[in-house]
Amino acid sequence: MRRWLGFTAALVGLSLLGVVINAALAFTVSMGRAICGHGDSGFVCTTAGEQLGIWVPWAAWVIAIVLSLILGRSAIRAGRSPFSSLWSGAAAYAVGFAVAYSIAVS
Repeated sequence: MRRWLGFTAALVGLSLLGVVINAALAFTVSMGRAICGHGDSGFVCTTAGEQLGIWVPWAAWVIAIVLSLILGRSAIRAGRSPFSSLWSGAAAYAVGFAVAYSIAVS
């Protein structure tokens, strides 16, 4: 039970950090679109590009939380520490963040 409490506290803390990062990234995407002129054809200048830039990090955030919970549960059942699963969740979030950032600067 103590493993779950520490793991849950760490996951909640990292999830809140993800909310802050996503808010900052949404601002970055909207500022990236500010440079778009009337005839610009960059992907970030389209509505789809802007929406993807905003929603991809949130989807990655949810996937990271679910992945961490699933892998943490597996680790506890196998008798290992669940904290290693936080790295997998962070990696999943980093992929989504990288995709959204590449959309914002395109």
